[in-house]
Order: sequence, then C-alpha cells, then structure tokens
Amino acid sequence: MSEIKRLKSDAKGLADFLLHKPHIQQRLADLVDYTPNQCLLTQEIAHIRARRKIHGRRPREFNGDPYEWARENELEGICFSGGGIRSATFNLGVLQGLAKLGILDHFDYLSSVSGGGYIHEWFAAWIKREEQEQEQLAADATPPTTYSPPMGFGEVQKRLVPLPSDQDSPAHPEPIRWLRRYSNYLTPQKGLFTADTWVAIAIWFRNTFLNQLILLSFLFFLLLIPNLVAKPITKLSADWSILAATLYLFAVAWTAITLRHEYVRISPLDNYTGADEKPEEPERFGGEKTVQILVVTPLLLASVLHLSFVLRLPDHGPMSMAYLLELPFVFGLLWALVFAVAFAGASTETYRALS
Repeated sequence: MSEIKRLKSDAKGLADFLLHKPHIQQRLADLVDYTPNQCLLTQEIAHIRARRKIHGRRPREFNGDPYEWARENELEGICFSGGGIRSATFNLGVLQGLAKLGILDHFDYLSSVSGGGYIHEWFAAWIKREEQEQEQLAADATPPTTYSPPMGFGEVQKRLVPLPSDQDSPAHPEPIRWLRRYSNYLTPQKGLFTADTWVAIAIWFRNTFLNQLILLSFLFFLLLIPNLVAKPITKLSADWSILAATLYLFAVAWTAITLRHEYVRISPLDNYTGADEKPEEPERFGGEKTVQILVVTPLLLASVLHLSFVLRLPDHGPMSMAYLLELPFVFGLLWALVFAVAFAGASTETYRALS
C-alpha cells in the first residue's frame, strides 16, 4: 500500500508496479468497475483502427467506451475449431471461400484452437512471408515502386482462390501444395513398418488403456459398494422397511409439490405471445438445496434401510414368500413416483383441454 501511495503521481511507475501484481489489478478493476476485458479491448482498438486504415476502411474515432466502439464499428471475427487434420482441412476451405468472395480483410479477429491453430499459423506465416517478398520485389523493381502493407495480404487472398487447370484438379499455389504434402504431420514417415506409424499406434493404445483403466476401476468400485455396506447393514436388528417406505413417500410428495409449484410459476410465461407486456417471472419455490434435503436425502436413506430389510431375508423357507410380496410393493412405490411426476405438471390440464 505504501508503494502505491508513493507512485500515485507517477503513472508509468504505477503501471510498471501493477504489471506483475494481478491480484491488485483484479481488486482495482472491481473497485472502479473496469474489467480486464475492457482493458484488453481498449488496447486492441488501436491495432484494429490501424489495420482497418491499411485496408482502406475508415473506423470511427474511439469515444472512450470500448464496448460501444466495438458495436458501432461492428467488429467481426473468424473462429477455427479443433479436430486435427480434418478441422485444418475444413478451415482451409473456409479461408478459400472467403478469399473467393474477397472479404478476408473484413475480419478483425482470427481465433483458433488445436487443428484450427495449425491452419491459423500456416495462414499467418504465409502472409508474413508474402509481405517480405512483396517488399523485396518493390525494392528491386525498375524503377523501384512503393510497398504498402496490403500488398502482401492481397496477394495471399488472390492466391488462395483455386485457379482452373487443364488437369482434373485445379492449380494451387505452392504454400497450399506444401500444406497438403505434409498433412500427415503426426506421422511424417509413411508406411506400415515405419517408426512414426508404430509410435502413433503405441501412443493410441497407451492412452486408451490408461483412460479405460480409470473408467473400469471406478465402475468396479461402484459394483463393490453393496458388498462393502452389506455386512454393517445386516447387523441392524430393527425392521426398517416401514420407515423406508415412509421416507420414500415423503420424497415423492415433495417431488410432486416442487414440480407443481414450478409449473404454476412458469405457466404464465408459456402463454406469453409477445403482443402484450411480458409478465414478471414469479419467485422460485425452493431450489437446489430444497431438492437435495427433501428429495435426494430421503430417497438415499430409504434405499439403505430397504436394503437392510432385503439382505436379512432368508433365501429359502417360509420367509422366501417375502420376496414375492416385495416385488409388487416396490413396483407400486415406483408407479407412485411416476404418477406424482405426471400429475404434478401439466398432465391434468392437458387432458382436460383435449377432452
């Protein structure tokens, strides 16, 4: 704090001090309602304005509000998704389509990830090399010509469009042919018995085995849980089946009540047509904690108590009839839940409307 007070009259010194203090930057941003996104966009505006001027587009003057300036100037961007060489191939087609329309210079941003980043960096490198080549050609021309930055970008945009050819496929410039020649960048050496091919196969088997090992271990653990809790549960002497049924019905009742209140809450919004003023959204009945405490927890307790009753039943003898009685009892409880969910919502109103 003393350092900030000392530098408060020195803007550059204060900026250098805050540069490596992200936690202080965050607190200051919250206090003055100036988020990092606003700061970043403000710094980008100068570069966007300079780039637009290069391509003959006249951006408006910055008015102090970066979001408002972005809306007024209708900033546009291209996003290249991931997906390996398939994504790179698709994104190359997107670039060629935009180049054919002559609108590549209309975009202010190019964002990419994974396979999209592969074609992104190839595109950026081609523009950089083309700018250097055009600058050199302008200097070597007789008489020398003046180089302008759009010349390199314009040449790339022109060469991205496939040219007609006497052969079956159109003629492509060398950068695109190079890209396709080395499209198998994960396994540069082709052939079944090359080291690259077998390394890729080994990596695939290794990663698949590790992923499946984690998944199967978790599934086996879930299967072992009943065996782990069976012995402690069978030691319960009391018959908790009645309490289990009570907890289950309690959870079913709260499920119906919650769904009914939610239906009553949103039904006016469903009937809103847009012609009149939109009705105010009613307050929610309960929430996630209500469902966890009054529905999920009773259901879990009911399942554990019912399991203790089932595990103490003998496999044979007179008590084996309890299993036969258990099936319709559980079946009825499940249908109670189905009816509660069905009639808590719009099922009754829908039935009446149809009849």
